[in-house]
Amino acid sequence: MQALLDECKLFAKLRHPNVVLFLGICLDLPNLALVTEYMDEGSLWDTLHPDRQTKSANPIPWDKNLKVLADVARGMAFLHGSTPPIIHRDLKTQNILIDENWNCKVCDFGLSRICTNTHTMSKVGTPQW
Repeated sequence: MQALLDECKLFAKLRHPNVVLFLGICLDLPNLALVTEYMDEGSLWDTLHPDRQTKSANPIPWDKNLKVLADVARGMAFLHGSTPPIIHRDLKTQNILIDENWNCKVCDFGLSRICTNTHTMSKVGTPQW
């Protein structure tokens, strides 16, 4: 529960077009949940690895690839350029969400840390990434 509240404190302060918008939190046990803006296309992971039964795997056009790269870079630059800087520590395709206009936004700040001069990094990201 405390980890969820810590994530919400960080998440609630973030406002950028390439960072998913935090709307609220549900603390009714056992239904703990973060409420964010709705992203129609789901995650970049879902787009790259569609369910073979419902979607065919079509390659992403070059212009959309560039848009994804630019949007993610802008979102990460915002986080790193914040005062104090915020280090995401778990950037992966599951944590990039896409809306109906192919705007990409960084999400999932559970492992994020505020960067200080005296803080040493530990436990970074998902093991396979």
